Amino acid sequence: MKTYKNLYVERRKAFWANPSRGGQAGIAAYQLRAAKRESQVRAAWDNAEDAGLVRLRIEPDESCGLDDLLGDCFDQGCNPDIKPEKLERERQWEIDRIERDGVWGVVGEYMADACPMCGRGGEWTHGASCWGFVGDDWRGDAEVDIMEATLKVAEILSVHGLKIDVD
Repeated sequence: MKTYKNLYVERRKAFWANPSRGGQAGIAAYQLRAAKRESQVRAAWDNAEDAGLVRLRIEPDESCGLDDLLGDCFDQGCNPDIKPEKLERERQWEIDRIERDGVWGVVGEYMADACPMCGRGGEWTHGASCWGFVGDDWRGDAEVDIMEATLKVAEILSVHGLKIDVD
């Protein structure tokens, strides 16, 4: 099982093995920073979650319609280089995926006014959320963004003076 720190170290080694591969160096540096940020956010989240101070809830998104999800991705006018048959085939595949996997929202919450020792006695307060994910598309960058935003809100609001270090 890979830990968050191992993920960061693995990507760091790959970068330093060949840091000057032309245009790839900038991409590798970005990936390295992203891996470091992700490992720090996930570690802070795990600590706060273990203390009963934060949680993620996944809820069905009942307000997001097919037009919202598909937008103009499959519009021939916006994609003149793609054959209409292929656009329609991909559109139908996406509609099938939406019907099969559902549409979801991710809500990051923190425990406000809880006892700093046991985490009890407070109430769950909205920290950050994002909606309109098909299936588990929320996993990854969006998940980390919601975690980070929730941790920052919890820190700003000073949940019983507890500092959650995300930097």
